[in-house]
Amino acid sequence: QDLWSNLQEKINTENRVNSNSLFLPTPKKKTPFINPFTRAAAILLILITSCIIFYIFNNEDPALQDIAALPEMITKYNPAGVKSTIILPDKSKVKLNADSKLVFPEAFTGNYRKVTLEGEAFFEITENPNKPFLVITKDLTTEVKGTSFNINAYHDQVYVAVASGLVTSYKNKENGIYIQPGEMAIYRSNE
Repeated sequence: QDLWSNLQEKINTENRVNSNSLFLPTPKKKTPFINPFTRAAAILLILITSCIIFYIFNNEDPALQDIAALPEMITKYNPAGVKSTIILPDKSKVKLNADSKLVFPEAFTGNYRKVTLEGEAFFEITENPNKPFLVITKDLTTEVKGTSFNINAYHDQVYVAVASGLVTSYKNKENGIYIQPGEMAIYRSNE
């Protein structure tokens, strides 16, 4: 019992000293969760990333600006048994046949109006002599300035039939052929 009394008296004495003290006990220092090397590496990484982003968005390099300015591509696909009519950004009209796919930009930029065709479509192209219209099918390019024509490119052959105007088709531009109304050209990719 003497031991218990001594212990209680010590506790009471310490409590009185602490409550009367003008100084609060100093808290223990917490050890940092991230060591200084990791913290420095993270700050350096943030600075480098910020500089790269700033450079990309403020660079006057025309190549980078052209990439940023490229229009989004739109893909229209008709499954078997479905046909559709598509109005392109230049108001040209395309009648897309079944089991066919047409890819075109949301806006025509640059020197050409260019689309890609897999399958068959009839084109009624709005005339623009300063900006030729190109249809890319397999290895063949068909170029017009304003006309109506049909392209059938389902297998290893591409058929280009002209309803009105003048059409040029070529694998390379130097060896193109001209197709007039009522004529049809056949391109076989295995030849």
